[in-house]
Amino acid sequence: MWRCMCDFLTAMTYENGIPSLTRFFSIISFIAFLAASFYLMWNNQQWGHYDTFAFITGGGGATTQIFNKYFNSKYSSKTIDLTGKSPTDGTTGEPQARK
Repeated sequence: MWRCMCDFLTAMTYENGIPSLTRFFSIISFIAFLAASFYLMWNNQQWGHYDTFAFITGGGGATTQIFNKYFNSKYSSKTIDLTGKSPTDGTTGEPQARK
């Protein structure tokens, strides 16, 4: 069970076999949110700035994933042809020569 959980968390931090810093930040912020929330609940404490903390760690993880998607689609992801057509050069419609 422990090994399966570690494999799952490792798979969540990698993209295309390469470690992803933005995914790592998302996971760390989510763990911080869970740990602080559990601590406050366990000790029955009130924290005046908990709403700000929850917004930054919870919402920050979602925002980080948006930037992760942007960076991966712009810089590191391979282009996938979903139409099934051969690539064209865009001006004449002629198929590009394969290199």
